Amino acid sequence: MKKLIYFIQLIFIFSLFAGQAVADTAKWPMETLVKIDRLKSDEKLLVYQAKEVSQVGPELWDRLQVQFTNGKAVVTYSYSKDSLTNEIETTRDLVFLEWLRERIDAPENGPALIESLYNATRKSSVGRWAILHSMLKGGYIVDFKLLVKMALAHRALTAEQVEAFRAPIEKYFESETTKYETLSQKDLSERAKSWEAWKKQTGTLDALDKAQVKLDDYVRNSDRTGARKLIEAYLPWPVMDPFEAMLWKSWLSAMEQKPSPANTVLLYRGVSYDTDVPFRAANGTPGFMSTLLTRNQGSYNRRLRSYATRRLVNGGLEPESKNLQASLLSNQMTAHAAEPRGSAFLSFTPKFRVAASFAAPFNTDKGRIGGALMVVRVNPARAITNGPASADYVDEKEVLLPLLVFPDEVVYYLERKSEKFLVDPEEFLPSLEKVLSKEEYQKATENVEDFNGKGEMVTEFYKHLEQAVKTP
Repeated sequence: MKKLIYFIQLIFIFSLFAGQAVADTAKWPMETLVKIDRLKSDEKLLVYQAKEVSQVGPELWDRLQVQFTNGKAVVTYSYSKDSLTNEIETTRDLVFLEWLRERIDAPENGPALIESLYNATRKSSVGRWAILHSMLKGGYIVDFKLLVKMALAHRALTAEQVEAFRAPIEKYFESETTKYETLSQKDLSERAKSWEAWKKQTGTLDALDKAQVKLDDYVRNSDRTGARKLIEAYLPWPVMDPFEAMLWKSWLSAMEQKPSPANTVLLYRGVSYDTDVPFRAANGTPGFMSTLLTRNQGSYNRRLRSYATRRLVNGGLEPESKNLQASLLSNQMTAHAAEPRGSAFLSFTPKFRVAASFAAPFNTDKGRIGGALMVVRVNPARAITNGPASADYVDEKEVLLPLLVFPDEVVYYLERKSEKFLVDPEEFLPSLEKVLSKEEYQKATENVEDFNGKGEMVTEFYKHLEQAVKTP
């Protein structure tokens, strides 16, 4: 019913621009632009816009650009006067945009699709294959006839005319999927060989494995520059797609910058010593690393090698694509929410009571404290809202920090003395009041939801990307 109403509304809107919905070829360019400009998702997380240029290539990927603005993913469709005269190619493009809009009507579908499209528009064969695979083999049947009708809703086409568009367009997407699966396999193989050759020829990682100063030393000392350079050396840049590389560059840049009071975000974490390992500074304040590093073997330098393999385990593409050793960062984030062990991230939340509920109780059997409540102030450029996992974990409003947190970012750390499994958050408040500003404390004690669900989580995810893409 919702789609029927939407369809009727489109016909009415376009009748205002075109006078009436007719199959007048002379009106094709103008009607096409009107159609593109009006493609928006119901959640307003995806916006389309059209841009006239002097010349565009014949392929779909030549005509699309992805940006992030005001918490939205903005897809710009470039066209030329000549390209609009090719009805099949232009309808093909509109069919793709209709499909993407339909899929992103559910906010949690957006991040992985937008990540793939971001990569695809930056000449990544893996990105192109990933989004084509999602389109044709993503678990539901794509009705190309319906998509053609939706794309050309402003034209009164006969069944024969619809079929004349559908057949070549469906064939195009099927052949592109096959083509880019082959190209992706070749591309990924070449990337992996390049990564292995670099490691072998330079011996850089072998030398860092044996370095006297290790990552845990940098963490304990809040040595941001040392940690950044070390992590940067171990990350498998040659095998990353543009989106993953863009975010890691941004996170590393932010990691090196000591947070200033004017540019921080306050986050909470419930600590459990069953999984969390503290790395204490000289004054006793702990820093932490993700379980990718702590649940591993060898020196903490050598453990950084794990990301190259775990990114495939945690962020791999669909089950049908196991022969492609590729990873989406959005999938890594979704996997973390379901199972954080082995993840590259540490979970935080701006919701004090959520974090308090995760602070482990005193363990009488082992005779030791089981956990704590931790409050940190960090550079917001390295704290990303877990929008990809918003469908299942929306109440937690999870925020992720990559790899580690330094002791000098911890502003409050209270180990639990209670044996009760459930935490009474009020037990932390007297101490919190001493370390937080009046505004921060008031927000922490408010028992109201300042948060409107998964759509807002995806919005904050896109806002983070808007800043990340600006990192040199």
